[in-house]
Amino acid sequence: MKANNNLQPYLDTCAACGLTLPPLDSGSMAPAFALTALPSQWRELARAAKLAKMRWCGFWVQEIDTGLEAFSCMELGGSYLIIRTKTGTNEPIPSIASIFPSADRPERHAHDLLGIQFENQPDNRRWTRHKAWNKTDFPLRADFRFIPSANPIPGDHDYPFVPGYGPGVVEIPVGPIHAGIIEPGHFRF
Repeated sequence: MKANNNLQPYLDTCAACGLTLPPLDSGSMAPAFALTALPSQWRELARAAKLAKMRWCGFWVQEIDTGLEAFSCMELGGSYLIIRTKTGTNEPIPSIASIFPSADRPERHAHDLLGIQFENQPDNRRWTRHKAWNKTDFPLRADFRFIPSANPIPGDHDYPFVPGYGPGVVEIPVGPIHAGIIEPGHFRF
């Protein structure tokens, strides 16, 4: 099925880049169009979206019988395109964070929770619950077994935060209680 006119710039950009696309699926993710890609095509399809001036909207991963399935949502003119790919639990897909910087933290989050691997991810630091589970445990996988501990989770005093430097840079620690129920943090101005 052919995409609506709003997605035509993306299809034209893919053609200009020499990308051969499978047919767009208009039913499984309606009202969005879906495009199933090989992991090797993931980055190039994202690059074509950027060239077509599409907006990156979201990213999520789910566990499937054969490994993991990743989804990236793009928008142009009110029309949505979901690019999806399947990979094994130990087989990486290319990171798109250098193309769409806002994909950095969702990629890191998906790695921490499901173990999906990314090639050329610009920031490999853990993002979610640094010391709550081991680096090889992924709590959203079906085989994860939670074993409660009587001891509190240790603080991550060795986390490699990116420091802020320069004239006028001020870092203000807030916490341990901040505005009621949200976590403490360091604000940089």
